[in-house]
Amino acid sequence: MHGLATGEESRQQLYTMLTRGRVANHLYLQVVGDGDPHSIIWPDTVRPSTPTDILEQIVARDDAARSATTLRRDQHDPAARLADATRRYVDALHVAAEDLAGAQGVAALERAAEQAVPGLAEEPAWPALRARLLLLGASGIDPVAQLLKEVNMRELDSAVDRAAVVGRRLDDTSYSGSRPLPWLPAIPQKLQQHQIWGGYLAARAATVGDLAERLRASVGAHQRPEWAGPVAGQPPLQLVEDIEVWRAAMAVSPDDGVPLVRFSDRRRPGCGSAASTRRWLTAWHPHGGSGNRWSNNSHRR
Repeated sequence: MHGLATGEESRQQLYTMLTRGRVANHLYLQVVGDGDPHSIIWPDTVRPSTPTDILEQIVARDDAARSATTLRRDQHDPAARLADATRRYVDALHVAAEDLAGAQGVAALERAAEQAVPGLAEEPAWPALRARLLLLGASGIDPVAQLLKEVNMRELDSAVDRAAVVGRRLDDTSYSGSRPLPWLPAIPQKLQQHQIWGGYLAARAATVGDLAERLRASVGAHQRPEWAGPVAGQPPLQLVEDIEVWRAAMAVSPDDGVPLVRFSDRRRPGCGSAASTRRWLTAWHPHGGSGNRWSNNSHRR
């Protein structure tokens, strides 16, 4: 039997594919792109996975039916709930910022974007970029000035999606405020004081913070995760807790043995990346101890 796998299959599908041949089973893996010019800048195209990586992804993907008991347990598991709570928090911030700006504010931003880069508002990533700029506006930062700053940083003409490139350059966590997680944007003061949005956003942030604290407590109470390495080389407990919170918020599979990498920006829920997390890890461990050295090494694995 001959079978073709793209990397999106589950372990159950792979097992069926490799056990049905009467004489032999042959597996072919798709390790190159599909030729779509729009996917040229995707991380998976720039740094394609090896056949071993693809097989590991398939084996790690379990599509087996789960019992009601398992589903109920997952609904109370902070590690399983944190990614969704993070996405909801960031999405609520963006919706609230757009509501605060009003139709006139949104239209003014789109006109400025069109003047700065003709056609920018037609790019696929423009809605996400617009939401983040409006959030900066809600925090008191001029979104138009911020947009022009990022546009003028380097050329954009060679980009397939110019809005995505500008969004990659944009830092929407630069303003002060209390954050449920260090790499997430804070609730701007105007939204904190808003009659409708203030209480709702505070509740969303509290949910994220509560799940993160529960996850930290579970890390300390149970065996350390496998990605932390052998006992002799394990990092400090606080660093393990920090990374476990980041992995859960970013929906990184528990089966992924690399602490912070193997994570593309287009998959991230809201904000944060391995680079920004590295800055926060340094802030968490500012004295350059063994935990800091270990966190730096984890990015080079």
